[in-house]
Amino acid sequence: MYYRLKKFVNQSPDYVIPFYRLQAEEICEPQPRLCDTVLQTSSEIQAEEICEPQPRLCDTVLQTSSEIQAEEICEPKPRLCDAIPQTSSEMQSSRKVETFNEVSESSLPSTVDGDNENSWITCVGHLEAIKQDFSELIDELTSIKNSEFPNPILFLIKSSHSVTSIKNKLEDYVTLSKIVLDDIMTNSCHDSEPKSGSNNAIDAFVDHDPGKRVVIQTTCQRQFLISLGPYQPKLSSYPKDASISAYKQQQFTSKWFIEYPMLEYSIYNDSVYCFVCTLFPHRCGHSKTAWIVGGVRQWQKMKSRGKDKQGKLAQHFSSASHKEAMLDYCSFTIKSNNIDVVFNKQLRQSAIREKQEQAFNKDAFKILIDLARTLARQGLAFRSHNEGANELQNGNFYQMVLLLSRHNPILKRWLNDKSMRSHQVTYLSMKSQNEFIELLAEETLKNIVEEVSTSDIFSVLADTTPDVSLKDQLSVCLRYVDQGGSPNERLLDVVEVTDKTEYGLAKSIYDTLIKHKLKTGNVAFQLYDCANSMSGVNKGAQRCFSELVGHTVPYIPCQAHRLNIFLEHGCKASHIIGNFIDILENIYVFFSASTKRSSNLMERMEKIEGSLKLRNLSKTRWTARAESIKAVWTSLEAIVDTLEYINNSNNSLEAKELNVCDAAALIKSTISSLQKIRSETENMNNLINSAKITAQSFGVDSEADFNRYHRTRKRPKQQFNLVLDTLINLTSSNLNVFVETIQPIYKILSVPLKVNTSQDFSEAFSLFPPMSVGAKLLDYDTAAAEWEILGHQYVNENFKCLDVLQKSEEVKHILPWANWFCRLSFTSPVTTASSERTFSKLKLIKHNLRSTMTSNRLSSLMILSCEKDIVDKLDIDSVVAKWSLAKQRRIHI
Repeated sequence: MYYRLKKFVNQSPDYVIPFYRLQAEEICEPQPRLCDTVLQTSSEIQAEEICEPQPRLCDTVLQTSSEIQAEEICEPKPRLCDAIPQTSSEMQSSRKVETFNEVSESSLPSTVDGDNENSWITCVGHLEAIKQDFSELIDELTSIKNSEFPNPILFLIKSSHSVTSIKNKLEDYVTLSKIVLDDIMTNSCHDSEPKSGSNNAIDAFVDHDPGKRVVIQTTCQRQFLISLGPYQPKLSSYPKDASISAYKQQQFTSKWFIEYPMLEYSIYNDSVYCFVCTLFPHRCGHSKTAWIVGGVRQWQKMKSRGKDKQGKLAQHFSSASHKEAMLDYCSFTIKSNNIDVVFNKQLRQSAIREKQEQAFNKDAFKILIDLARTLARQGLAFRSHNEGANELQNGNFYQMVLLLSRHNPILKRWLNDKSMRSHQVTYLSMKSQNEFIELLAEETLKNIVEEVSTSDIFSVLADTTPDVSLKDQLSVCLRYVDQGGSPNERLLDVVEVTDKTEYGLAKSIYDTLIKHKLKTGNVAFQLYDCANSMSGVNKGAQRCFSELVGHTVPYIPCQAHRLNIFLEHGCKASHIIGNFIDILENIYVFFSASTKRSSNLMERMEKIEGSLKLRNLSKTRWTARAESIKAVWTSLEAIVDTLEYINNSNNSLEAKELNVCDAAALIKSTISSLQKIRSETENMNNLINSAKITAQSFGVDSEADFNRYHRTRKRPKQQFNLVLDTLINLTSSNLNVFVETIQPIYKILSVPLKVNTSQDFSEAFSLFPPMSVGAKLLDYDTAAAEWEILGHQYVNENFKCLDVLQKSEEVKHILPWANWFCRLSFTSPVTTASSERTFSKLKLIKHNLRSTMTSNRLSSLMILSCEKDIVDKLDIDSVVAKWSLAKQRRIHI
């Protein structure tokens, strides 16, 4: 660094040597320079404008180290010697957003904010933080040596954690130091000072009023003006220009200060100036413009100069010359880029402490946000059921922070040093917790939306359920094929539904897509349950949704719901089977209602090998009732013994990777199995005889019992046939409707793969949404040829449709249209199982003790709990950076 500065001084004697001499004079002989020339009239004006007396440059240099430290502890705000005092920083922070919207983001350097720049001061601060970690590691080593009863396990855990942390920080330091070193080597000879400056430039008096101000030449003059900020007097009335028509703007107005924070007004000559352009007039060759010399006072042209013409204010503050001056201003206000930080020991130590504190704050916040991610991922409550001020410390989040602080030195210091921070902030409040949850959910949703957008086409799955507070919650999920060729179903949002009409449900789904900036023109399919409000052809939600998105979206009914309904209707077709289901329910209720009866049953079930615990009958999933029947059958002996003692005393259809062709094949195989059972009378007779033998072992005459309550012409075999016939008929009709919806896809993708015509692909590609890439295909012969080539990869092989998709992903650069067809096939959904799974999470997250949760918080927690794989991969550093930039914080990271 010394040699680089020496070379810099030798190459730039006109500027650096006089500036170095001035700095040395300020440090060694802190005599009043600029302040001695301050006139009484200027002081009076400044006293009226500024409520608190501004620090003079000479007084600031005279501050002792203890005063600086006290100022940092009590009120850590920049000082005049840092070129950004409190009054100026307040004005700059309020202007920051409005000022920089005039400058394109691409033109701004990465070091606009002096608290977040990468500089050698930042490296020193990081190294100081690493030094602190080494000190803590040495303390642990000393403790284990001197302890009378050492705990080796705890020592190894703590020491390994500390060493890992130090290793990661050292790697980050090496990377950062290389970046800063390259930046210094590249820009060491660059400075915002003009080369044409005279060696004899002195700190002449600078008036705050721009009309009386001399040309700015030295660094001290710039520092002095930046400490005062733009000259913006707010008068009760401003002078009117009589030469301007009364129907036009005749005078200046203080409202322009709000819209243009760098605007200055001169009382001396009734004109306006640009503050940053007067500070840095030489870089852009605009030093003689009226905004710097003379001022502008054409009030009638300030806001507008005619139709579709910018006013003078907007024209100047969006000009290239003003942007260049803004870049110089931003670079100058960065303390670590000023040479006075390099040569002033007190300022350098203060900057290093600040960077060290920022590194510590960042480490602490990474732990807090990571803790919030873990609690949300597991669906655990953050706070106590009573959200009073005294109950904050009883919440899971707060207690987990206390637990970690007993084993983690960073959190321990974070809690112990809160009295040293501004406003004693710890960011453990309910508001901060909600902010962490919201940021994590936003980052997760960002990843989901990016995946869906890059997939080009997607399908919509939706379902509703009432929550514990009796509010209807609509779960909206998306199905798509990612860039790796894997089908995914993701939760997009959970919204409260107030309009339960067909149009209201469709509008809620449509608004959810618009809210997350997804292209509705790329919706390929929609899938809901079989309720009339959702599945209606003429007025259902599926019809309304197609009208909202502007194109016909094929509707696929949920096959899992369909099969459940068929099972229910099939069981009701036989009175005997219906009574049997009721008996199963009564058995479960009888034993579960009493702990004594339940314990007696469990004692006897332990003696039977392979016995199963009684299961409740699912009201929505009739396929799960087979488990209840199996449990009763295997444990029947124990059930009968317990009753005597007391008297005396469907999953495969819910897989995410399933596609419509495989689903149709599964339904076909189910129909074939039912037909086989229906035709095999011998097996049916064996089942009936087995039931008779079992009944006889318990002393029950099944024949006499059946004849007592039923007509003899309807034997048990006929009752089973009624159930089977109903199931076969309903499932077959549903299969025909299901296949008809996706007939073009089913025809091409059916195993084994066959050679298809261009007409087949014309019908298949007509299912693509109008805004998608697949809808742009015109040459269907090409698609047919590509599919034939892809089909040759699976000749005489046992494969699945998912294998075809993965193979098409590997060769998509050669066979793009075959790949797009495979993506369309796997984008089509089969069931609403993903939406149903979110309802299971809903019951865990929003229960009786959390019934007052807001909709936004519920949606965020649901996303974090359902999409765990994405949540686990979130970049905590990125989330911490977004938190620090979300608004003005009381600490810096």
